[in-house]
Amino acid sequence: MLTEIGFRLTGCSLISVPGFVNDQGPFDFTVDTGAGVSLISPRLARQLEITAAAQAVIAEVGAKGSQDTGKVMGKLMPQLKGKADGKMISEVVKELLAG
Repeated sequence: MLTEIGFRLTGCSLISVPGFVNDQGPFDFTVDTGAGVSLISPRLARQLEITAAAQAVIAEVGAKGSQDTGKVMGKLMPQLKGKADGKMISEVVKELLAG
């Protein structure tokens, strides 16, 4: 069975394909046929960690919309202290609560 995957060439003649991680994305992944290991950026790893933690807190407090941002941030910030900056955490929470 063949599957077609859209791709684009980046400025350095590298192949970039869209990919999803934990049902989030798409994120651009660079294909390196000679690589023995695959990596994601530290920023993407932090964003994914923030999203997972935020989803758990949203469920825990029963947040339904943007009016619950303060409630979510109050519980989430202590959990993520030292792992990510408040601006990134706030952006993720607002996006999740916006639906």
